[in-house]
Amino acid sequence: MAVTLDGIKNMGGQPDMLFVIDTPKESLAIKEAKKLGIPVVGIIDTNANPNEVDFPVPGNDDAIRAIQFYCELMSGAILDGMQAEIAAKGLEVSDAEEIVEAASETAPKKRGRKAKTETAEEASAE
Repeated sequence: MAVTLDGIKNMGGQPDMLFVIDTPKESLAIKEAKKLGIPVVGIIDTNANPNEVDFPVPGNDDAIRAIQFYCELMSGAILDGMQAEIAAKGLEVSDAEEIVEAASETAPKKRGRKAKTETAEEASAE
């Protein structure tokens, strides 16, 4: 259970938006976001209902190149927004990077798949 909920525990608050590639597959996440009042942006393919999301974006949610393109666009837009917010507060981006680095050093380390596998192997050896 801790493996599936660790990301939520360390989030630091409710997200401002949910971005979904495959809306039929992620319908539960969309329903939860709607309950919490989180706006949902979704890539809508021919097999999806555009009324389920707040901001439908028509596109192919099956091709890996398309998915990479959507993710690059979203991450670029998020980073631009973060930089604009930092600049509006009167901070330099380098100052904000130092703050983020300091916070990441104090954050608990996440266990990767390899660590889980080693733990399972150690348990079976005993």
